[in-house]
Amino acid sequence: QAFKVTDKVYWVGAIDWDLRNFHGYATDLGTTYNAFLILDEKVTLIDTVKAPFFDEMVGRISSVISPDKIDYIISNHSEMDHSGSLPKAYSLMKPEKIFASPMGEKNLKAHFHDLPVDVVKTGDSLSLGDSTLHFIANILLLYSSKILDLLKSLPGLNLDIKIVAPDHGPMWKGDGIGYILDLYRQFAEQKPSLKGVVIYDTMWHSTELMARSILDG
Repeated sequence: QAFKVTDKVYWVGAIDWDLRNFHGYATDLGTTYNAFLILDEKVTLIDTVKAPFFDEMVGRISSVISPDKIDYIISNHSEMDHSGSLPKAYSLMKPEKIFASPMGEKNLKAHFHDLPVDVVKTGDSLSLGDSTLHFIANILLLYSSKILDLLKSLPGLNLDIKIVAPDHGPMWKGDGIGYILDLYRQFAEQKPSLKGVVIYDTMWHSTELMARSILDG
């Protein structure tokens, strides 16, 4: 079944219980490939899922609306854990349009060749009827300075952010949105903290005594 996020938005992604390592992070409980269905005049699917989980996503969509009622698909990023199902979704749902960022469009064309993709850039918006999507650039670790620029631009957009719904893992609702965004800023700044880690292994505690001496130093 789909999970209701708001009156118009449903989580229709998939859960990968077996994944134990994700980009170097331990995922002892697996992970999620989050996809979101927006019900409006233009029914919109935000992302698809990893290819083996396509039927799971379609089942969740079908618990809310017939998949062929989907008008738009938004591709947040082109990695296979989210775009692996995109060709099947396009064939089944026959949406009017697929939207992606300029780099997303380039990568999707490289993966899938003939898949038609419309480009949206930072500052673009898309009316779905009563709802409007706003597109903002977001780049990860190697270009974290771009994330800081993005966070600086958010106040000027006057967005009343109530839910943080990432591509993987849990959603954050209610109080504390500022806390989450501040953490994101701290991670992007990559400032070193005044602490160090001493790693040791000891059988008879002699090495432990040496490690503690190092800590004292």
